[in-house]
Amino acid sequence: QKERGMTAGYIGSKGVKFAKELPEQQALFNQKRQALTTELKTIDLNLYSVEFAKLVDQSLQHLAKTDEMRQQIKSLELPLGKALGHYTTLNKLMIANIEYLTHISHNAEISENIFAFTNFLQSKERAGIERAVITNTFAKNAFATGYYEKFIGLLTAQETYITVFITNTNADNLSFYTQAMSDPAIAEVQAMRDTAIQKSSTGGFDIDAGLWFKIITKKIEQLKSVENHLTQHLLQETSQLTKTATAQFWLALGLLLIALIVVIILATVIVRNIKQAIDKLKNTMRQVEQTGDFSLKVSLVGKDEFAEISERFNTFTQRLKLIIDESNNVLAKVANGDFSVRVSGEAHGDLQELKNGVNHSAQSVEFTMQALGEVMTAISNGNFAVRMDEKIPGEFRHTVDSAMQSMETAVHEIGNVITKVSHGEFDGRITTELKGDMDHLKANVNQSVEQLESAMSEIIEAIVAQSTGDLTTQVRGHYQGELERLKSAFNEGGSKLNQAINGVMQTANMVSQSSQEVASGSINLNQRTQSQAAALEETAAAMEE
Repeated sequence: QKERGMTAGYIGSKGVKFAKELPEQQALFNQKRQALTTELKTIDLNLYSVEFAKLVDQSLQHLAKTDEMRQQIKSLELPLGKALGHYTTLNKLMIANIEYLTHISHNAEISENIFAFTNFLQSKERAGIERAVITNTFAKNAFATGYYEKFIGLLTAQETYITVFITNTNADNLSFYTQAMSDPAIAEVQAMRDTAIQKSSTGGFDIDAGLWFKIITKKIEQLKSVENHLTQHLLQETSQLTKTATAQFWLALGLLLIALIVVIILATVIVRNIKQAIDKLKNTMRQVEQTGDFSLKVSLVGKDEFAEISERFNTFTQRLKLIIDESNNVLAKVANGDFSVRVSGEAHGDLQELKNGVNHSAQSVEFTMQALGEVMTAISNGNFAVRMDEKIPGEFRHTVDSAMQSMETAVHEIGNVITKVSHGEFDGRITTELKGDMDHLKANVNQSVEQLESAMSEIIEAIVAQSTGDLTTQVRGHYQGELERLKSAFNEGGSKLNQAINGVMQTANMVSQSSQEVASGSINLNQRTQSQAAALEETAAAMEE
């Protein structure tokens, strides 16, 4: 603030005034700047919010521009507005850093005092700007354009911020501020203000800028003493708060250690009890797993959670055992042909699904066996057209129906073949594709009919040949069983018939030959008889004569 005021007087007087004081103030500023940067290096800004770290970084960046601004101020190359703006912005950023502490603090009293402190700093900052503005005005002996309005605005802002400060500060700080404002410099500054206001339009204040700077600097120094007091008060409060927090921390740490010891003891007892309970549960579960015996129970007595878990486990295993026993009973009954038994025990969740599954399976098996019994009854009655009930699901019904279809087709074709055989037709065959024993039956029937057809064919050919007088024709095929006997009998009969015919023919030849001989003898005899008769006749005639 001092450097800004001196800079205003230096620029306003074209370098005539404050030529000596300004470098001295800049050197003091450099010392404070060095102390600030050194202190900031000890603070880890990462512990705070990103916004606060960004605000500090902006302040340091603007602070770094001061040396460059000073060179331009020294050579009077920088306009007054830009020069004052640099220092004003720098002070604004510094106050903003302090004001941001209200967002970090969690103590309401500290936050309120920081709020009052920042309002006081804002008022003091306006006093510093006022010093610079009026120093420039008195140096020129007239208000520059817009400076009067700025001057009035600065006075209004100072009063407003001081009012807020007075409203929010404590009695001790207010008392110190009131005493500081009783300094004679305060009244002298007000008298110079009044002069500046009265002659604002004409100028000619006849007040030395250096005197004004000196008097208002005294006022600002009084404000600085208040600032120091407020700062010291804040530091004492924070120090006391730190001590209280430290004491509370150690007390809390001690209580925490005691509580930790108690917790460790309790935890040890609890863990031991838990381990015993878990071991019992684990051992019982392992036995159930290894033996499959769901009658085993966990023996935990009490009202704690593990006793309740044990009771729940025992209840679960009992229900599971009941459902398994009933399921086994149902399956055993089914295996023995009794399909009427069902699982009736109470069950929930997956056990209910198991119960429903077993009962449904038993019911399905019962229905399937009933349907299969009806099929078997139909088969025993020679009815191969019967089929499984369509309500029976799955591949089983399809397999049985396919088998029945194959049997029905095979029996029908066998009947047709046998019917043809009975009608003397031996060209019938079973053509349907069959499998297993049915295929063997098909092959045997077809082979038998083929044997019959072949045998009958040869026998007919032989008989036809015999009918034409060829008794040498015989049945040549290879047959088995009765057909082979028929073949042998036929061939033997044919052979004997041929032999008989041959004998008859030989006898006939002999008879024919004997007949010829008898005929020849008869002729001779007749001839002799006739000769004898003629002789007798002649003899008789002779005798008659």
